[in-house]
Amino acid sequence: MDITTTATKFVEYYYKVLDSENREALKSFYSSLQKPQEQKISFQLTPAVQIVSHMTFEGENVDGEDIFKMLNQLPKVQHTYEHLDVQSGLNNSILLNVMGEIKIEDQPVSVLFTETFFIMQKDNSWIITNQIFRFANAH
Repeated sequence: MDITTTATKFVEYYYKVLDSENREALKSFYSSLQKPQEQKISFQLTPAVQIVSHMTFEGENVDGEDIFKMLNQLPKVQHTYEHLDVQSGLNNSILLNVMGEIKIEDQPVSVLFTETFFIMQKDNSWIITNQIFRFANAH
């Protein structure tokens, strides 16, 4: 599967689940926040490589499991994306930039948004290592 197809399927699934009552299914996309463990190898201390998800939501940084907690606190939303730009990265990673509209419950009009994901494969599935969300308003 090419990266554009993979990115499209990822975005469609991600927003479908985020917009649903079953946000629990998004948990597998985020790696927990854990401090790297030091391992003694050949008399040298080296940190073990661990993937920790990072998100910036409207300028606020959130890491690991706190991302999922924050997403669960969001009101009911409905995303429609208009543009998806995709680039390949190292080690089969993918950089995605999404632009679209988000309808927030009880709000009369949709709001423009942009969201960037950096995803990579881990154990035959995709995880979000970095994510940036911003409302695209004039302020």
